[in-house]
Amino acid sequence: MPKSCSARGCSNHHMMKEKKVSFFRFPNPVKRPDRRSQWISACQRLNPDGSEWLPVSKYVYICSEHFVTGRPVDETSHVDYVPTVFSNARQMSSSSGSQNKKRRRPGEDRTSELRNQEKLKDATYEVAEILISLAMMNDTAMTSSSSSPSNPIVEQTDPKSVLNVY
Repeated sequence: MPKSCSARGCSNHHMMKEKKVSFFRFPNPVKRPDRRSQWISACQRLNPDGSEWLPVSKYVYICSEHFVTGRPVDETSHVDYVPTVFSNARQMSSSSGSQNKKRRRPGEDRTSELRNQEKLKDATYEVAEILISLAMMNDTAMTSSSSSPSNPIVEQTDPKSVLNVY
């Protein structure tokens, strides 16, 4: 099972090669509900609606970087009974996980993506038109100074045909 840290703003995961990080499973909700709730509060995560994040799986971890000694301690008076080392990283919702990437679901509205593609296509056509007009000016200058054959690109004035993009 892949492991990644559940603390707000922490992107540590088990595949990291640049640093050695250990992962510790959250306390059992049946055997240690008080300690588990303290760990959840310490993680400082919120759901997208602003409510407190609650782990839905038993495979929820926090990394060693959030403990002073690098690991949790069972003694209630010890500083590492609850994770206490956190940076002031940006707020992360539970739906985004440690990576803040949006994944599109099949059939999800792609209107803005298609609109951006159309804008890019229009800009490409504008560039092609400019290049054609420059080639025409260059061809006009060349033909007035010598009798060389005309430029085949200039003869095709439709930018779509020049770019072979439809």
